[in-house]
Amino acid sequence: MYYYLVDNSKRKEFDKIEQKATEILVSFDILGEFDFIDNLADVEDKVKGAIDKGFSTIVAVGGEVLANKVAINLVNSKIALGILPLEDSLLVNSLGLGNWKNSLEILAARRVLLMDTGVINNKFFITELLANQSPDMPPEIKQQSIFSKLLSSKPKIDEDKKNQITVNVRDQYQVEATISGLVVTNLRPFGNNIESIRQSMIDECLHLGFSDQLGSGDVLFSLNSNVKEMQSKNISLFHLQEFEIRSEKPLFFWSNNEVIARTPAELSVERKSLKVISGRLR
Repeated sequence: MYYYLVDNSKRKEFDKIEQKATEILVSFDILGEFDFIDNLADVEDKVKGAIDKGFSTIVAVGGEVLANKVAINLVNSKIALGILPLEDSLLVNSLGLGNWKNSLEILAARRVLLMDTGVINNKFFITELLANQSPDMPPEIKQQSIFSKLLSSKPKIDEDKKNQITVNVRDQYQVEATISGLVVTNLRPFGNNIESIRQSMIDECLHLGFSDQLGSGDVLFSLNSNVKEMQSKNISLFHLQEFEIRSEKPLFFWSNNEVIARTPAELSVERKSLKVISGRLR
């Protein structure tokens, strides 16, 4: 039984495909029930209601924020997550879903992947965390212009934006650093190697990256760079299963445009904890 939760902020995009999508769902015999949500803060209640009704698959119809919010409410459950994308995203590409038509065929095939999820201070996250000293403003991703890249210019980071951190890795060793930006990713957006990104969903690791020359958003964006460029931006990268981050000044961790944790923060991987319907990944 399929339950389709549609993000009302994407209603225009959904209206364009609704008739054709419904025809395809009927042909595959997976039509199910449609529901619409205005406030994404209500996702948890919607998901609980669907589970109580006996649905075995909950499909997020919209963007990555909705998919992530549905996903964190399905961790360690028997319910599978499906995605009907109305926009492109790292998660959609990682799962091999393609466009909305292709994703409907994938829903019907019901090929289930057991995906890792991240945990920070007992809260789940699916894609990434971005750290910021402000609990009110999320970090921004600012791509450099072509001219800036040609001139090898780097954004200037004020000293008051920097922070001293200590990373404790399973009580085995410590890393101390001065940082201006820090990210933790469950899906690692490395370069154009989509197979590497897909493998990160099941590699039983989180990926910690930080720099003293970039903000958190730019650190995340720069993980798409080659190793030489990352080194030029002084980005340190660690692949870890369990670790703790402490900071001299408070750091707030943003996921899906909201703060879900702050330092001191304990992070770990919940292995193979999310059932998600995916395309062929190999």
